[in-house]
Amino acid sequence: MPRISPAIMARARNGEATAFTEMFSLINTDSYTPEILEVALSHLRRDVAPSRVSGSRRVDTLISRALGCVSQCLLFCRATPFEDKSVDLLMDDLEAITHWLTVCFLECSESSYNQMQVFMGSNMLYALTSLNERLGTGVFGSPSGLRYLHLLWTSRDHKGQPFSEVHNPIKCSILASMQLCISNPMWRDFFVDFILSSPTILAQFCECLRQRVAQVVQLQRVGGVSASSLCGHTLGLFQLASWLGENSVILKRLQASEYLRYGVEATTELSRLPQVQLKDKVLLLAQVGAFFPLLPGSSPSALAPILPKLLDILARIIPQASKDPFGRHTVSGLALGWRGILGYLRVNKAFKEAMDQIPPRILSSSLKLASPIRDWSNLLQDIQFQHSCMVDFSEDPISLCDNDLRQSNEDFSKVLLWMPLGSLLHYRLSKSRLEHSTPR
Repeated sequence: MPRISPAIMARARNGEATAFTEMFSLINTDSYTPEILEVALSHLRRDVAPSRVSGSRRVDTLISRALGCVSQCLLFCRATPFEDKSVDLLMDDLEAITHWLTVCFLECSESSYNQMQVFMGSNMLYALTSLNERLGTGVFGSPSGLRYLHLLWTSRDHKGQPFSEVHNPIKCSILASMQLCISNPMWRDFFVDFILSSPTILAQFCECLRQRVAQVVQLQRVGGVSASSLCGHTLGLFQLASWLGENSVILKRLQASEYLRYGVEATTELSRLPQVQLKDKVLLLAQVGAFFPLLPGSSPSALAPILPKLLDILARIIPQASKDPFGRHTVSGLALGWRGILGYLRVNKAFKEAMDQIPPRILSSSLKLASPIRDWSNLLQDIQFQHSCMVDFSEDPISLCDNDLRQSNEDFSKVLLWMPLGSLLHYRLSKSRLEHSTPR
């Protein structure tokens, strides 16, 4: 493999942008050394102070190329003997890195809306914070790092849409960075404190979350984007909302912004597409079941039709799931979530009618197949039991987070709805007081 020659390193130290261009193509696992990273960081560090004084410092070619080399170093220092040393170097210059990432973003978004530059920065942010927990804490624990993340999240492209890699078959790097921040309890606390520090920041964040889900719905209708990409984005956005929704202030803002309505619409429509894989349909339907009861004024009758569809899909996936650890994990998590929903929603005519539509073969065959999956067997037994006990109740609007329901002496302290998103994630529901509880 080609090595980086001492001559190229010397030119890079002297500030030749072309030297960094050559280095960029030569950096790999074999050629990487901390010296390369140190040279690139030295130019970022040196130019930060003048930019603060004048306020007009622009990103020149040297800074841009040096940032590019830093991003390559982030990729190739992993799992090498130099990883710890590299993390130490990066920790010393985190402020300079986030400063120039912010300046680069503002320049490209103010001029030509160069989306490639935007996503180069967001990819670098993700690579930086996912490399090491110390680096993540350094970035997400600093005002400059959180401002940059919020800037990426809330800015718009030339069409007025949030920046989003909608054609990425995995997920948008901006969404991935946001999910990474929220997935760590300490980083999540930093971010929640940040967005709650200002009503404007909170409003911007929630509105952009709503627009990103609406964007997925629109893209699905017009076509041109793969189902896997749409599923990945939708599940990622729901995952993000589930974590942040543990804060009552944020949850109220999300409800006010109709984010949940867009989310239910997106997941329901995606679950109907034939090209969506079976496992993705399971996850999508799990989100609908978990989030729909949170909608203001939602009724069990609107949720009921999802149940037969869910059971039909799961009846087909169980034979595979019983042999596959990941499949068992997914089905068990989904079953736990739906047991919670069935256990705390009032039984009503709509649920009885929905259960009448479930072919008997699904319940009987699924019970036999599900013997290795205890949670799923318990769910099916609950459904059968509820079906036999059904009586006609009025279909009053119900919300699991609505404390204005008629009071009872029984206080359901936080109900856990487990949702399988590759690993089980939990969404803590606010304290609810319900008039009736279904026999379990």
